[in-house]
Parts: sequence; C-alpha cells; structure tokens
Amino acid sequence: MDEIVGGGGKAEFYVSLFTEELGGFELDHSLLKRIVELSLGVSVEIYPPVVG
Repeated sequence: MDEIVGGGGKAEFYVSLFTEELGGFELDHSLLKRIVELSLGVSVEIYPPVVG
C-alpha cells in the first residue's frame, strides 16, 4: 500500500449501504487504526430505497 500511495496512487476502503429504513454502521477503533496504518481513504455510499 505504501508503494501505491507513495507513487501517487490511491487506495480506499469502500462501503456500500443499501437500506430500506433508517440504519447505520460503526467502524471500531481497531479497524480505523488499521485503515490509517495502511494509508487508506474511506468511501461510503448510501443507497436509499427505490420508490415507484
């Protein structure tokens, strides 16, 4: 990962959340620590229910 990021590249932890109701998720401290150690970005996409 260091080579990718150090060379101008990008790596990310990508989460997609498909929900029918109010909801959420948690990234606990140990996961966040590893994300930082690996120089990862975090991307979250939330998809609401399809209406119609």
